[in-house]
Amino acid sequence: MKRSFLIWGSLLLCGALILGAFGFLSRALLDSEQQRLVDQSRADLEERSRLALSQMDGVATGLLIAESQRAAEEFQVTMPDGQLSPLVAGSGDFVRLNFEIDSEGQIRSPQIPNAQEKLRALASGVEGETLQKFEQDFVELKRVLNQSYEGKKGFQMACANVNELVDWGQAFEVQKPDWSTPSQLKQEAGYQTQFNNATRSKRGAVLKDTLEKVVDNRSPLNELTARNSLGAYEPLWLGEELFLIRESNRAGVLYRQGIWLQTAKLRESLLDGVKEWLPEAGLEKVSNVEATQPLALVALPWQLVRQEPVVARAAGWTPLRVSLLMGWLALGLALLAAGSLVRGVVRLSERRADFVSSVTHELRTPLTTFRLYSGMLVDGMVPGKEQQDNYLRTMSTEAGRLHHLVENVLAYSRLEKGGQGVRKEKTTLGALLLRCEDRLRERVAQEEADFVLVNEEPDFEIETDISGVEQILFNLVDNACKYGLPESGRGEVRIEARVKKGEAFVRVCDQGSGIRFSERRRLFRPFHKSALAAASSKPGVGLGLSLCRRLARMLGGDLTIEKVPQGACFQLKLR
Repeated sequence: MKRSFLIWGSLLLCGALILGAFGFLSRALLDSEQQRLVDQSRADLEERSRLALSQMDGVATGLLIAESQRAAEEFQVTMPDGQLSPLVAGSGDFVRLNFEIDSEGQIRSPQIPNAQEKLRALASGVEGETLQKFEQDFVELKRVLNQSYEGKKGFQMACANVNELVDWGQAFEVQKPDWSTPSQLKQEAGYQTQFNNATRSKRGAVLKDTLEKVVDNRSPLNELTARNSLGAYEPLWLGEELFLIRESNRAGVLYRQGIWLQTAKLRESLLDGVKEWLPEAGLEKVSNVEATQPLALVALPWQLVRQEPVVARAAGWTPLRVSLLMGWLALGLALLAAGSLVRGVVRLSERRADFVSSVTHELRTPLTTFRLYSGMLVDGMVPGKEQQDNYLRTMSTEAGRLHHLVENVLAYSRLEKGGQGVRKEKTTLGALLLRCEDRLRERVAQEEADFVLVNEEPDFEIETDISGVEQILFNLVDNACKYGLPESGRGEVRIEARVKKGEAFVRVCDQGSGIRFSERRRLFRPFHKSALAAASSKPGVGLGLSLCRRLARMLGGDLTIEKVPQGACFQLKLR
């Protein structure tokens, strides 16, 4: 018992260690896979953000290029050549108003003509409602400028120096990411930030080069304007309103020309263009752009605000998870196999211990009798002839008992090794029982009980191993004699043979106390008789019924126990 406990304890400890290690490995692999999915989702979000920024910068750059190509003279209602400025009718979907501020602080707009110019504009096809709307916007423009620069006048009030207000281009000098630090490559967030900064710097460089080419390629309207010079547009926030301001020098006179953008409409248009990538994104204004703002636009002072969370995709049955599942199944089967193997080894050890205990006792009894009686006979201690014959009969009985025990053990050993051959012979049911009858009757007579044999169809032909059937019937009758006879009175062992549906059935019944139902499941197990039972007054090692059933099944039949009102009844089926 102690040894069995140690074996099972060792198995459970090893199993727990293996399961713990495999569980830890599985958890680590699943966490790694989950982190990889999160990193993929983050990388996908960053890639969509870069696409969105490129899309918005492309639209904004187009607006800047279109406005930068306009000549300085177009900010006057009547240009030097006498023609009305094309800006009288407006300059685009996202421009609210064009205006110019001279060095005296006077504000004028090409969309606000005088009475005579207004008639020319109406005659050229400009709608009156459009001019009226420009007049309202012009009033609002003066209010915004006065509110933003209270206490200042004119040109100095609006924008004393555009480069001092915001040096937008300087913020987007090319930023090269630092790829030299290994830890940054391991940290996805740091890697993406550097990559976004590098991408933004490249977009800024492209925008800067493009605008410089536009400014350099602008040609004057005529020889009178050949001395004019124009700077590049720079963005400027006044409250929540976005302006584009540039410096204009006409014949030595300095002006500030500006574009009042339709901020809300432009923001909405930019966001609509990227809903495919970032449906929940927004734009917030940026006053000072730094190199650490990777999500800022380079064309306009806005920064992308992402509201999409970084959520890992549903993993599903990935190859890793399938492999882990197969690994767990294999581990479970391996542990079950190991447990089954240990259980078999423990049961085999217990059966061997029971066998040794039982056989030792069964051998000790007849050997003790032989030694005692033979010694007494040799030493002449048995005086009378009758008593000597009685001693010899006792020794003969014990020899038969010992022979039966050894025969069963050898037969079971041959079955275990698969060496028991079946030699079938054709015979009749009557001849088969007649061959066994004398031996069976003699065994029953030893217990002073009655032997009854009933054969309903003695002429029924069967083909079987006659010696095997004889051994089965003798073991059944022997068990009936040992365990199935009443404690008092003359008992009876009954054998009945009958035929049903082309099969022969032989029943061996007794009139003893019977077998409890709880014992029937273990009845045919080898060595079921315990050492305590073997040490009792009833001899046997618990091999008889197990041997009988295995022999019956080798013959193509079976051995079962039937439920009867009294005693025990075993039925042998012969095909």
